[in-house]
Amino acid sequence: MGKIYITSDLHFYHKSILKHCPNTRPFADVEDMNEKLIEQINNCLIGAGDHLYILGDFSFKGKERTREVLEKLPCGKITLILGNHDLHFEGFYKKYFHEVQRYKEIRWYDEEGEKIKVCLFHFPIQNWNQMGRGAVHLHGHLHSNFYTGIRRRDVGYDSSGRIYSLDEVMKDCLKEPSNLSHH
Repeated sequence: MGKIYITSDLHFYHKSILKHCPNTRPFADVEDMNEKLIEQINNCLIGAGDHLYILGDFSFKGKERTREVLEKLPCGKITLILGNHDLHFEGFYKKYFHEVQRYKEIRWYDEEGEKIKVCLFHFPIQNWNQMGRGAVHLHGHLHSNFYTGIRRRDVGYDSSGRIYSLDEVMKDCLKEPSNLSHH
């Protein structure tokens, strides 16, 4: 089994994101940003079983320009959870990503082998499946490192200026209360 990575809100070709998020996007221009993001993705997906989950808002350009980016990424190693800027490209994206979903639940195992449900969605939500049993919710959309004291995290690129490993995010989330008071 390879490593699992997670991110959101890459915003390929989005010039305004450079102004909105200068601390996490210190790139010379949109072309520089695109190349550095492609490089970061490719550096994550080097092992045979490595996988990346992108929780929405992949690109801000049409199909032709977006195809240029997609053709530089490893085929079959990326799952896209659709964000608000992706919905009109759903059919197009299915040709390039391993999987395209609007919402997905996966399992992660801690060091003792305990299974923990992880709910993946572009948007932060108040309550998620199995929240009261310790499940974690990972999302994007906010472009910040907003934390709430519960097992929910913004894993978007602009929360830190990098792509996370799922192990890193989960270990951080598990420091929070298990949400048992929420039903």
